Amino acid sequence: KYKINSGTISILINMYGDSISHVLNEIEKIILNNEDKNEINEKLLGEHLLVDRKYAIWDLQDSVGKKNLDKSLTILGSHLENGVSIQMIVISLANLFHRMLWFSFGEIHNEGYTGLTKIISNNVKNYCNFHSLEDIKNNLLELRKIDMLSKTTSINNYSLIEPAITSICLGKYV
Repeated sequence: KYKINSGTISILINMYGDSISHVLNEIEKIILNNEDKNEINEKLLGEHLLVDRKYAIWDLQDSVGKKNLDKSLTILGSHLENGVSIQMIVISLANLFHRMLWFSFGEIHNEGYTGLTKIISNNVKNYCNFHSLEDIKNNLLELRKIDMLSKTTSINNYSLIEPAITSICLGKYV
């Protein structure tokens, strides 16, 4: 008995799209708080968006793999605000680029722990379309530099990793 337009659904998926059940739970919360209304729209949704979405680490791998800078920086900020360590971020991205490097060499290693979800593993070929072999090597060097700096300087984590994510997504290295 409720109407939801496609724009509102897109917002819900963007904010809570880590699982279908999470999206449905948020819709149910909105309905429970607004039983007198029969339409869920952007205005009503805006009144209830009090919590930032918490992203999974594979969301960052996916957005960086696709060179989506805006989404990558949003997810990065969310991770750092929610206590994900810079080492965890660096390791997860290094796992992605190591896998892409092996794929570029024609080697596909599917056995053992790869540090990637099945979805990310299945998309490695697509990510390689966005990153040249030279980019992949530079990305790994960027991540190594961030790892070393995170252990030897007192610069805040966002200031360390944001330029690296930007370089990786834009394909421009210093």
